[in-house]
Amino acid sequence: MKVDVIIPTWNSEKTLASCLKLLQKHMPVEKIIVVDRESEDRTLEIAKSFGCQILFDTVSLGSARLKGVNASKSELILFIDDDIMIDKDFKDIFLFLDGDTGAVQGIAVPDVESEAEAFIASVFERTSDKSFILLSQKQRGYTNATLIRRSLLTDIELVDMDAYEDWVISRHIISKGYLWKVVPIFVVHKQPEERILFKSAWNAAGLLNMSKVGKIRYQDMMDLVLHNEYNEIRLIFFYLERGDAAGMWRHILILIGNFLGPFFTLFKVRRRPIHDRKSSDRIGLRH
Repeated sequence: MKVDVIIPTWNSEKTLASCLKLLQKHMPVEKIIVVDRESEDRTLEIAKSFGCQILFDTVSLGSARLKGVNASKSELILFIDDDIMIDKDFKDIFLFLDGDTGAVQGIAVPDVESEAEAFIASVFERTSDKSFILLSQKQRGYTNATLIRRSLLTDIELVDMDAYEDWVISRHIISKGYLWKVVPIFVVHKQPEERILFKSAWNAAGLLNMSKVGKIRYQDMMDLVLHNEYNEIRLIFFYLERGDAAGMWRHILILIGNFLGPFFTLFKVRRRPIHDRKSSDRIGLRH
C-alpha cells in the first residue's frame, strides 16, 4: 500500500535532500507533499528536484499540516519532519496497523549514539510490553515520523496551532476510539545545533498557547510543563554522571528554552518570518 508523505518545511536545505532521498528509497510513496513557509534558501529547489508537490502556508504549523492532509487522496498519510532520516526498517511501521489503530508513531532519536541510548531507555521504561506503547489522551503523540489514517483528520481544527499541534492530533484520534501506537521503529533526528534553544523555547510557548486558546486545560498544561522540565533535568544528570559534556550541554539548552517559553508568548516572538505576499493561499503545482 502506497502512502502520501506530508513534510512541513522552512529553510530546510541542510537536511531536506537526505530526508527525501531516504523516503523514496525505503517507503512505498505515492507522492510527497511539501508545505513550505516561504523558505529563503534552497528548500524549494530541492523539493522540485525530487518531484514533490509544493504547497505554501504562512499561517501556522497546524495549518500547514491540514493543507497537506487536504491535498492528499490517500487512505494513509505519513507525517515526516524535514530533519528526520528513516532507514529500511521503517517500512515495518505498516505491521502495527490494524482496524483499531488510527496512528502508528515511530521514535525519533538524536543523531548522537549516547543520547539515542538514553532516549530509548527513557521511552520504554514506561511499559513492560516492549512491542509498543499505547498513548492515552493525556500523553503527547508526535508527528515527526507517524503513519495516520487520513479520514480521521478531516474534521480537526489546527489553524491557530504553531506548536503542540501534534498533541491535538493525537488527542483527536484517541477521542474517536482509535489507538495511537508508539512502536520500536527508530529514525534519526538530525536537528541542527543552532535550532535547539530557539525550538525548545517555541515548543514551550506553544504549550502555553494551547491553554490560552482553550485546546488544553490549565492544569493539564502545567502538568506537561513540569513533566518536560523534570525530563530535561533527569537527562542533564544522566550525561553528567557519564561525563558526556556535549549531551549535558544540549539538554541544558533545551531546559533554558523551556524557561524562555513565557517570554516568547508574552512578547509574541515570531517562530518564522511572515511576508506580506499572500503565498499562504497559493496551491503549488506538482513539479
